[in-house]
Amino acid sequence: MKLKLTFEESIQTNDTEFVMNGMHFIIDKGEHHYFNNKQIDFIPDQTGFKQFEVI
Repeated sequence: MKLKLTFEESIQTNDTEFVMNGMHFIIDKGEHHYFNNKQIDFIPDQTGFKQFEVI
């Protein structure tokens, strides 16, 4: 399974920040995804994968 991360210098106007286990995630509101326990689910799946686990 692969995961593509983009590192951002700052939060954009369309973004929101989510903190989980001391890790800060900048979420683009233009994408449909949500955190479910320790998984982030992408809906609809346009990237080739549906979820990954934060470990």
